[in-house]
Parts: sequence; structure tokens; C-alpha cells
Amino acid sequence: MEWSFRLLFLGLLGVGLIGMFVCRRWPIMAVVILPLIAWGGARQMIELRHVYVDEEIRAQAGTNLRYMVLFYLVIAISAVFVVIGTFQGWRRRKLAA
Repeated sequence: MEWSFRLLFLGLLGVGLIGMFVCRRWPIMAVVILPLIAWGGARQMIELRHVYVDEEIRAQAGTNLRYMVLFYLVIAISAVFVVIGTFQGWRRRKLAA
């Protein structure tokens, strides 16, 4: 079953925001969260390019240029949130030491 793009957008942004707060506390968690974001985005792209997915399903999933750009932008924003949280966590630990 194909997930809707709105659900994927919200899910990836949610993972990014949660990852930002988790990485502020434990910066090493970026090693877990960044690949999770990349895996979620890649899984969706691979699924839409599968041999048995026809044009009607691709059109319904929104594989036109606007949705693809938005999807890659959401993946990038989620990753940036995690990186920001990681830098904030490292800085806080450096100032505390």
C-alpha cells in the first residue's frame, strides 16, 4: 500500500524535529537518525520506480516535478534539523566542560 505524500512529509519532518531534540541531549544519536531519514526517503523513491508500479499509481502518488522537489526538500530539511541539534548538543557539552 502506497503512503500518501502528506503523511510522508509530516513523518519525515517529525523525525527531523524529534531528532533535533534528541541530538541536543545525545549528539551521537545523529548516527542513528540521519540514516533513518535517508532510508525513509530512499524507500519511497525505490517503491515508486518499481517495475510493477504503473503510470496511474505514479500519477496518484504525485511523481510530478513539484512533489519530487518538495519531497527532496523535506528530506534535506529533516537532515538539517538533526545536524543543528547535534551542533547545539556538542556546543552545550563543550561550554559545560
